[in-house]
Amino acid sequence: MDEVWVMCPAKINLFLNIIGSENDMHLLKMLNQTVDLYDYLNIKPNPTGALTFQCTNADIPLDDTNSCLAAATLMLAYYNINCGLDITLTKNIPVGAGLGGESTDAAGVILGIKELFNLKIDRKELITIGKQIGADVPFCLIGGPCLVQGIGDHITKLKMRNYHYLIIHPSFSISTAKAFQAFDETCSNYKELNGFILGHNDFEIISPKEIQSIKDYFADTGAFFTNMTGTGSSVIGAYTNAKKRLRALRGLKNYFQGYQGYVVEPCDGVQVIKKSRLN
Repeated sequence: MDEVWVMCPAKINLFLNIIGSENDMHLLKMLNQTVDLYDYLNIKPNPTGALTFQCTNADIPLDDTNSCLAAATLMLAYYNINCGLDITLTKNIPVGAGLGGESTDAAGVILGIKELFNLKIDRKELITIGKQIGADVPFCLIGGPCLVQGIGDHITKLKMRNYHYLIIHPSFSISTAKAFQAFDETCSNYKELNGFILGHNDFEIISPKEIQSIKDYFADTGAFFTNMTGTGSSVIGAYTNAKKRLRALRGLKNYFQGYQGYVVEPCDGVQVIKKSRLN
């Protein structure tokens, strides 16, 4: 019997524009990139039929709101798999940070089960499955640099210059649902921007003052552009020079108490890194 190990990369937004809504869903235009800050999954068949989940982070819910359990339940039912699963998640991506942790973990479960049971699933079907879990899941299934539009289900692979990124995660999180609600209460009209402005994120107009302080720090340390990623609370700085990024990381503790810095590089999407046979 097989088991799989899966690497689930974080997501950053280089551009985020809310352009409208449809059927109570927000329509977006984004430039996304996966980066090499990983959660790790181990997925094993459970012949008793039970579906179990454990995680190294106690803040991750263990009920039906858990994205990994939702993805596993959907996959088992969708493909009539008469087997349970034991899923273990090693959590490194911070929670409530705008880094797509829930989405990339769900994508990892989908692709892990695909590999585990040798399922033949094309890209279109993967996206159809992923968007039933969450708006960022389809992108996380594809990964790399992408233009993402609609409700997250129109994805175009891109070729982009690679920057050296520093992520600063402050000592607080932001609820995605509450951020969308606050945006709608603040902005009476949606506006689609012409083209793409690296470092633009519509959600920054409702972000707490700490976000601007982080952006100012990035600007002072020579970042080429900087923006909050997703609905926050993390902020990215993109550097053309890795030495400037290193100096910014080293100086972080002098400016922000309790904030975490993550040095990351662009990477491909979710990877099933190992498949082995158990006795």
